[in-house]
Amino acid sequence: MLIMQVLWQFIQTNWQILQGIGTVVSTVSKWLWRYSTRRRRRLLSSGGNSFPFEVIRPYRNDVLPRLFRDTQAGNYVHSKHLADFLIPYQSRCSNRDITSELEDALEETGRLLIKGSAGMGKTREAAELAKLFNDKGWTILKYKEGEWLDVPASFPSNVCGRQKLLFFIDNLHRITYRGRTSEFAPGSENPSFPLKVPFQDRLLKFVQYFEDECDSDQIRIIAITRNETLSDSPDRPSSWEKLEINKFPQLWRSFHQYELPEPEEQSIVQLLDELVPLMGIQSRREEHSLIAQRNDNTFNNVINNIQSIMGREKSLSADTFLETQNRTWYGRYRRIVKQYPLAKYIYDAVELLQVANIALESFTVIPTSLMLSKTTGLARWFRRRKMHSVLNMLIQSENILEPRDGQIEARKRQVFIDDHMIKLLDLTLRLSEKYPTKMSSSLFSFANALDDLGHKTEAIVAYKKLTSEIKPNFHEAWHNLGVALFSIEKYKEAIDSYQKAVELKPDKYKSWDALGIAHGRQEEYKKAVEAYGNAIRITPDDWQTLYNRGNAFYHLNQDDFAIADWQKAGELNPELSQAFYNQACVYARKNNVKKTLENLEKAIKINPERYKKLAKNDVNKYFSGIELNLRFRALLALG
Repeated sequence: MLIMQVLWQFIQTNWQILQGIGTVVSTVSKWLWRYSTRRRRRLLSSGGNSFPFEVIRPYRNDVLPRLFRDTQAGNYVHSKHLADFLIPYQSRCSNRDITSELEDALEETGRLLIKGSAGMGKTREAAELAKLFNDKGWTILKYKEGEWLDVPASFPSNVCGRQKLLFFIDNLHRITYRGRTSEFAPGSENPSFPLKVPFQDRLLKFVQYFEDECDSDQIRIIAITRNETLSDSPDRPSSWEKLEINKFPQLWRSFHQYELPEPEEQSIVQLLDELVPLMGIQSRREEHSLIAQRNDNTFNNVINNIQSIMGREKSLSADTFLETQNRTWYGRYRRIVKQYPLAKYIYDAVELLQVANIALESFTVIPTSLMLSKTTGLARWFRRRKMHSVLNMLIQSENILEPRDGQIEARKRQVFIDDHMIKLLDLTLRLSEKYPTKMSSSLFSFANALDDLGHKTEAIVAYKKLTSEIKPNFHEAWHNLGVALFSIEKYKEAIDSYQKAVELKPDKYKSWDALGIAHGRQEEYKKAVEAYGNAIRITPDDWQTLYNRGNAFYHLNQDDFAIADWQKAGELNPELSQAFYNQACVYARKNNVKKTLENLEKAIKINPERYKKLAKNDVNKYFSGIELNLRFRALLALG
C-alpha cells in the first residue's frame, strides 16, 4: 500500500514532465511506424514480381536437400523425423534402370511429367535425375510453391547464363489447383466474361519465353504430380483431375508422361535392411520379407512405420507394422493428440491454411490454431505459449509445416473454410500488416481462393488490401480484383482496376481483353474496341478477344468489321458456335441468303437444340426474309 502511495505522489509531482515525455515517445513512435511502413512499401513496390525459382548452381553437393521440401536434416539417426534426402536411395525394379529411363524420356521432349500415387517416391526419383543433370553442368531452377509464375519483364538477373537451365516443379497437381480459374458463366457459350489466367496458361508462356531466349535445346523441365483418379475429399477434384489435361492440350502434349512403377517387394526389404539398424530400431531381419508383403507398395509407409516406432519402446515386426499409409498417419495422429491435446488445433489449422492457400509458417499456424480453439482473454496468452511448444514438437517429429501427401487427411476430421472465413480473413489482413513481405503471396493466393469459392465480397477486400497497402504494383492482383468486381456487376470499379493493370503491364493481353469486356457492359463500345485492339496486337490469334471485338463492332453498327472478327474467331475455334450464329444473323440483315444459311447450318451442326430454338425465336428479328426458304425450314425442321 505504501509503495502505491509513493508512486501516486511521484506521478502527481512530475505530471507535466511525464506528459511531455509521453508526447515525445508517441511522436517518435508514430514517425518510426510511418517511416518503416513507407520503406516496406517502397521495397515491395520497386521489387515488382520476384523470380519464383530458387537457383541451384551447377556441380553443387547440396542438390538433394535443396530440392526436397524437407530440409531439416539434423542427424537423422537421432532425430524423430527422417529427412527425405537422407533416406538411402533404392532401385524400385530389379530389371530396370529407372533413372536412365527418366533421363531418356527427358531428353526426348525436354519436358518430363513424372506421375504416381502418394508415397511412391516420385520426388526422390525426380531429384536424383536433377542431380545427375546438375553434375553435368546444368543449373537447376526449383519452383517456390505459392509464388506467382508469369513471363518475366526481362531475363532474370540471378540466372547466370542462358545455357543448360533445368526447371524443377514439384506437386504440380496442387499448384495447378491453386492457380485454377472458372469457365464461362454456367449455361453460356458466350466467352464475354473476363477470367483469371490459369497456371497452365502461364506455365506454357513462361516456358516458351525461356525457349525463345535460350534456344529450346538449352531448356529442360521436370514436373512431378500425383495421379490418383479418386479424390481425398468429396468436395474437391482428384489429384489427376486438378491438372485439367483435356482443357490444356497444347501444354500437356508437350510433356513426356512417365508413370512411375511401384517398388518391388525386394526393394522394400532392402530399404528395411538398411534403415532399421541405422535408426536403432529393434527388428528381426528375417521378418522384413513378411513386412514387405504386408506393405501397401509404397516407400512412404515403411518410413512412416519406422518413424512411429522411434522414441517408443517397441520393435518393428509383422504384427506391429501398419499396412497402409492412411492407417499409419492416423495412428501417429491419435498418439500425438492423446499426449498433446492442443495438437488437434494445429492439424486443423494446417488443413484450413492449405485450403485457403496461405503459407504454412509458425506465424500463420499459431494464430490460426488459437482462432480455431476459440480461446480468449488471459487463457489465450497461456495457450499461445503452449501452442508454440507443441508446434515446435510437431515440426521436429512430424515436419508439420511441410506435410506429406495424406498426412493431414488421414486424421478423419475435416475443417471447412466457410465456417471460419470471416475470422480467417480478418486474421490474414492483420498478419499482412505485420509481415507485409512474407504475407504478400499468401494474401494474393487467399484472395484467389475466396474468389474461387464464390466469396466475392471477401475476395475484393483481400485484393484491395494487397493493391492499396501491401503490393501496389502487383499487376495480377489488380487484374483479379477487376475480375471479382466484374462478377458482382461493379463494372465501373472493374474498369478502374483493369486500367491500373494495363498501366503496370501493357503487354498483358488478358487485361486488355477484360478491360474491353467491362467497357462493353457499360455500353462504351468505342472504348471496348480500342481495348480489344490492344489485346489483339499482342496476341493476334486469340479467338476469345476476336469474338468479343466482333460483338463490340456489331453494337457500333460496323457489321463488316464484326463479321471479319467472328469469321476469324470461328476459324481459330471451329466449335465456337455463337460466332457462326452471329454471322448468320448479320448476313440475314444484309439479305445475303447464301452466307446466312451457311453459317446457320454450322451453328446448328455444333449445337442443334440451342440454335434451332434461337433461330425460331429470332425469325421476326433477323430471318423474316427467308422464313419460307426451303433450306431454312429444313434446318429448323419446320416442315
